[in-house]
Amino acid sequence: DSLMDKKILITRFDHRISAKKPYEASYLLSLEFAAAISEKRIPEMQDGKPCETALDVIEKVYKTTERAMETGMKKDDFYTRYLSIIKESDHVEFVSRIRSLELPLASEITFVCVIWKQLAYNEGLDLNDASMIAGNDQERILFKQGVFKRVEPLIARELITTTNDVLGAVHLVVSSNGSDFLSNHGISLSSQSGKKDERILPTQIAEKQLFYNEPEKVQITSLETILLEENYVALKDRLATRNLPVGLNVLLFGAPGTGKTETVYQLARQTGREIIRVEISQTKSKWFGETEKMIKEIFTNYATCARSCEQMPILLFNEADAILSVRSSNMESNTRQTENAIQNILLEELEKFNGIFFATTNLAANLDKAFDRRFLYKVEFAKPGVEQRKSILEKKLPNLDSNSCFEIAGQFDLSGGQIENIARKSEIYFIMHGCSPDQEKILQYCREELSVNVLPERRSIGFGK
Repeated sequence: DSLMDKKILITRFDHRISAKKPYEASYLLSLEFAAAISEKRIPEMQDGKPCETALDVIEKVYKTTERAMETGMKKDDFYTRYLSIIKESDHVEFVSRIRSLELPLASEITFVCVIWKQLAYNEGLDLNDASMIAGNDQERILFKQGVFKRVEPLIARELITTTNDVLGAVHLVVSSNGSDFLSNHGISLSSQSGKKDERILPTQIAEKQLFYNEPEKVQITSLETILLEENYVALKDRLATRNLPVGLNVLLFGAPGTGKTETVYQLARQTGREIIRVEISQTKSKWFGETEKMIKEIFTNYATCARSCEQMPILLFNEADAILSVRSSNMESNTRQTENAIQNILLEELEKFNGIFFATTNLAANLDKAFDRRFLYKVEFAKPGVEQRKSILEKKLPNLDSNSCFEIAGQFDLSGGQIENIARKSEIYFIMHGCSPDQEKILQYCREELSVNVLPERRSIGFGK
């Protein structure tokens, strides 16, 4: 071990052995040492000096663990060697912090190895490799079972989490909480936990004027007032003193293109709040059990983010139709069982949620009644009326006069999103022809936008009159 620490010796392993026999190692001179000898110069040997930084400790523990596993070192000998590294590095703050976690020795070593694997190779530690640290076969099985049941201390305390690669192999990676722990020691690593969210700063959101029907306008104005920091803090304090849930859960539902998502963006911009945006479709995993873990981790990541934000951020579930729909009573299908499990997890998380949650959906009619109770505010977005359509047309198509906008607004039942498409086509026309399209061309664009909604005429068959 001493010669290997000095980089004089390296090992060569014989992999042509049975699974029951530990790896047998052959020791060779390192290339650097052999080259120095052949050139008749004194080799630059490493003196095995004590670790000075957190990275030194992490690297040494990982390489010692790797060597112990490959050479079939006995567990007691390996643990003794690990503790000697820790003892000689006790002046490094990282070591005292790791020990303060009071983890079982196998979990402590696993955590350090997971950290190095991500730092050096940007990937997780294979669960099979991690289980080797535990010791004998029975201990390895118990370690794996602890990971799967989420009772392994590293998982239970949310220091690491699990991911699956394309072949379904399980890997251990540092979680958001683990990343926070490392950041205190100047170690930054990208999360490999598979989270499917996007963080949007209020300064990144462009100002955009939205036009609402009167019922929506009243509710949105009320929400904007509530989300102002002074009012929001006062509201949370008052609810807490009355022993009422402090989570602000809002459902925005209605026809596509009516401004639901953009409303959340503008509320965030106006009140200076960050958005943690989650595309529900991206959380769907083909690996059994993975989606449920992703949903839990979304809320864990949100809580971590909230602690680092000046104001409580907004958690946005965009296009959440699939996850908010009525739960199925048919439990024969594995898919149904998984979907119901996901919804039960979401219901549980919303029940204890203490932040700001927005969900948008086009299919409110399919909303599960249990979710209906979880939302404090439910705002329906109807298609804009004639006056609202006229205002949007005037804003988006400034080349049209007021009368033309009123005529088009009365003739076509367009959503705000459809009017925006027409405006974009008008800009393309301007680039191609050097002038704005005339009213007839605009009318053509309107008909094209509505054409997909027109059903073919149905003809009766049989002997009916």
